[in-house]
Amino acid sequence: MSRQEYLEATVPLIKGSYNFFTEDRLLEWRNCVCGSTMIIETDDMRDKTDFGAARRKFFDTCIVKITEATKEDIKEVRKDLRILFNEVIDNIIKEAKAPKK
Repeated sequence: MSRQEYLEATVPLIKGSYNFFTEDRLLEWRNCVCGSTMIIETDDMRDKTDFGAARRKFFDTCIVKITEATKEDIKEVRKDLRILFNEVIDNIIKEAKAPKK
């Protein structure tokens, strides 16, 4: 089962998702639609380059600043910011693949 299939076949825990990172693995708890809690163990797919570390630091800085400015729940800010970052990245990739004029 792929990670995408796992995500589509499960739902977040009632209190939200729960992830645990080890040195090089990710454990993720989710609920099956039947109600059973499931755990998937995958390789840590985070970018471990200097660029990846800088990108995570920038993301964390954005979360702190937005949370302080808006007083919104940090989980909501994180969720919304991920959506925004993913849209920006998708648009950059789309532009890069577009035929040059």
